[in-house]
Amino acid sequence: GIKISASFGVADWDPALAEPPQFVDKADKALYQAKEAGRNRVCYVPSTTPPASQAPTRRFTRSA
Repeated sequence: GIKISASFGVADWDPALAEPPQFVDKADKALYQAKEAGRNRVCYVPSTTPPASQAPTRRFTRSA
């Protein structure tokens, strides 16, 4: 029969990216990493900015 393989490049949106084409470039790099790693692979390129849960937080206090 026919054998099919698939490689995927995954990237999340990074607010530091200036333009959408930069996001596509990021996903494209992940795709080529997946292809170089072999068949049926998924490679992920993480965001360069920390997620909201890890980002520095500011605490606001109410003054009386």
